[in-house]
Amino acid sequence: MKFETLEAAQKAYDKLESDFSKHKSETKIQLELKDSELAEVKAVAEDAIKKFNSKSGVIDITAKVGKNTYRVNFGVDGKTKEQVADDSNLLAKLVKAGSGALTLLEG
Repeated sequence: MKFETLEAAQKAYDKLESDFSKHKSETKIQLELKDSELAEVKAVAEDAIKKFNSKSGVIDITAKVGKNTYRVNFGVDGKTKEQVADDSNLLAKLVKAGSGALTLLEG
């Protein structure tokens, strides 16, 4: 790049410096936002892990099928977990199908 005068070169330099400072400032703001977002995500994840590990307020519903005890994970066929646990025919079908609605606890 050739400049005809020293003033033109200085003007181009000043513009580049100004643009650089502006972009540097914008990048810093973006990084600060990402840091705050990361802190928020980390706090939410830690809270979720804490709640999961404490299982406060969660009642495990269990049911026996034969000699085995299963935890009922969720309701099926329009029935609640409690209704599934009380329905021996449905439990037998779920065990036979290997459904994710049940988890083997003892067997």
